[in-house]
Amino acid sequence: MRKFHALVCLLLAACLAAGAAAQGSVTLAAEFRAELAPDPAGGASPIGPEEAARRLLEEARWSFAGMIRGFRFRYVPADLARGVAELIELESLGGIPWGDPALRVVETVRSEGTLRARIEFSCDASRAAELAAWRSADFIAAAGTGRARVAGGVERRRTAVEDAVAEALRGLFRTVVLEKPRELTGVLAFAEAPRVVITSGDYVAVVRLRVKATEIRPYPAY
Repeated sequence: MRKFHALVCLLLAACLAAGAAAQGSVTLAAEFRAELAPDPAGGASPIGPEEAARRLLEEARWSFAGMIRGFRFRYVPADLARGVAELIELESLGGIPWGDPALRVVETVRSEGTLRARIEFSCDASRAAELAAWRSADFIAAAGTGRARVAGGVERRRTAVEDAVAEALRGLFRTVVLEKPRELTGVLAFAEAPRVVITSGDYVAVVRLRVKATEIRPYPAY
């Protein structure tokens, strides 16, 4: 166990070896998890340290970028009477490159088949300004919980997050739009890094968002 833990730490350090952590006025921090059991999508062996480190850093990069740069979204509410299925599409507005020196692994812990890492991201003045902009009065707070079956593979972690985003948008727009719209588009950002755990065979994700709709398209009048 100690050998595995040490190897993961070395791999994480190697992935982030572009330089010392950048100094910024704001530091984001969150805990991320990688399951070490065989991949439910069909892998026959436990996850190795290289793959565990890659998954931790990939999720951290995506989550922190979602807090700073955010996403463009398209949301179609379900409408049984019209035969319309719910749809959520997220388009990243910018990412964090591999090896960014502002990304730093603070601590790793292995327990019960899970590797947990506390990872920080130091924002420079430009990124701190982007982060602050999402907290302005132009954006509305929303929160949601989503699920996806673990059996679909590790990619289903992000599916659970997208499901949580859809629930957050569903709940938010029910309170601010009088009639069910045909489609909503806008921008959103994570208010904090999404939390994803495994419960009863499901990835369960919890998100807190800052949201602004830029267009609300109604159904045509009959």
